[in-house]
Amino acid sequence: MGSKALKKGYMSIGKVVEILDKEFPTLSISKIRYLEDEKLIDPKRTKGGYRRFTQDDVDRLRIILKLQKDRYLPLRVIKEELKKLKTGRTKTDDLLGDVKSAMSAADVISGDGKRMTLDQAQEASGLTGREIQELEAYGLVKAEAGDKGPTYSQRNVQIMHLVKTLAKHGIQARHLKMYESFAERESTLLGQIVAPYLKQKSEDAKEKALQTLGDLTDISGELRQALLDKNLKDSLDLTTNR
Repeated sequence: MGSKALKKGYMSIGKVVEILDKEFPTLSISKIRYLEDEKLIDPKRTKGGYRRFTQDDVDRLRIILKLQKDRYLPLRVIKEELKKLKTGRTKTDDLLGDVKSAMSAADVISGDGKRMTLDQAQEASGLTGREIQELEAYGLVKAEAGDKGPTYSQRNVQIMHLVKTLAKHGIQARHLKMYESFAERESTLLGQIVAPYLKQKSEDAKEKALQTLGDLTDISGELRQALLDKNLKDSLDLTTNR
C-alpha cells in the first residue's frame, strides 16, 4: 500500500512538509522523522508502514517547531510543555503567546532583549556566582556592564542552565571549552556567508542576513546532531563488538 492510498483526512509526510514550508522553509522529512524518533510526535501508520498524519499532528508539529525556532528550547523542555498541553495545565494560545513575546533570532544575534542581573541569572540557572564566574573565565558566557553591576543576555542564561544540567552527569565547565571553540569557528564561517548582505547597509539587507543566519543555524544544528548520533552509534558498536 503506497502513500497515495492514505484514507481521506490523512496526510503523507511529504504533504506535511509542503503545508509547513512557508512557516518553516528548512523543515525536511528527515527532521520530522527525527522528532518522531525523539517521541515528540506519534503519527499513525498504514499497513504498509507509511506514516499518516492528521491535522492534530500538523498542529502539534507546528507548536514544536515554533518553540524551537522562536524560544530556542531544547527538545526535553518542549516535551514537558507538550505534556502540560495534554493535561490541560496550559493552553495552546498561552504557550504560543509566550513564543510571540520571546526573543527573536534578530534579538539574539543583535544582543537586544531583556537582560538579567547576576542575582537573576543565578536564580534562573541554579548556578552560584562563583560558578558563573568560572564560565566567564572559560569564555562560555559573557557579562556586560549595567547600572547595577554585570548583566547577562537570555542566551547566556540559557547556557548557564544547560551547564548546570550537564554538571549532574559530572561534566564540568573545563570540559565544555571545545563547544565554544567550535561555535567560534562556525560563527566565522556563517558570518562570511552573510557578509555580502551586511555590506549593503540597508534594512532589507540586514533582514535578509538575519533570515539567512536563522536558516543556516537550524540546518547546522541538525547536522551536528546527526553527526553526534552517528559517532556515538559507531563508538558504542565498536565497544560492544570487542
